[in-house]
Amino acid sequence: MRNYRRQGLGRAACKALFKHFLGRYAVGQIITNIPAIQFWKNVYTSFDIDFYEEEENEGVIILKIITADQSHYEYIKEQDHHILEKLILPKIMADEIFIIQDEEQNNIGWIRYSFFWDNTPFMNMLWIEDVHRNEGIGTKAVLFWENEMKKQGFPLVMTSTLANEGAQHFYRKLGYRDSGCLMLEDEPLEILLTKKLK
Repeated sequence: MRNYRRQGLGRAACKALFKHFLGRYAVGQIITNIPAIQFWKNVYTSFDIDFYEEEENEGVIILKIITADQSHYEYIKEQDHHILEKLILPKIMADEIFIIQDEEQNNIGWIRYSFFWDNTPFMNMLWIEDVHRNEGIGTKAVLFWENEMKKQGFPLVMTSTLANEGAQHFYRKLGYRDSGCLMLEDEPLEILLTKKLK
């Protein structure tokens, strides 16, 4: 009701709801209702909730990106063949893996990162399930990761890709710049890419 707006009642109701009903939520908003969209963004921020919004012609759909926990161990173990099994749990405990989920909370990909020179976030892996590629999810996932790194105070992020892979063009379109390369015996050239966070 209009007479009770801007008194903190909505935020208090959300706090009580999240406290008594733990779990994951999907929130839909009418795309033209800017105050409602801003209200929910403020709620997510104030309660330190990981969230992501995806805008489509039909409206706004939540694309969930969450920090991995131990319940995601088996998923990472089965799907990520580029990491030693003994390193999966330490990465999870260090909050260095994000899980990408669809609106039905199905795991559809992940982001795994570490730190170059121990001071610069380096995205080691971005993976989207084949059936969900070319839907803009990769772009949204990278932007989410960049925002998370920016919130932690990092001015620069890094990643890399093989010279014979199309991913290099994907990252350049997102503002990444070639910053060097790595040459390993019997391996294609590895291109190092960096991006300054504004």
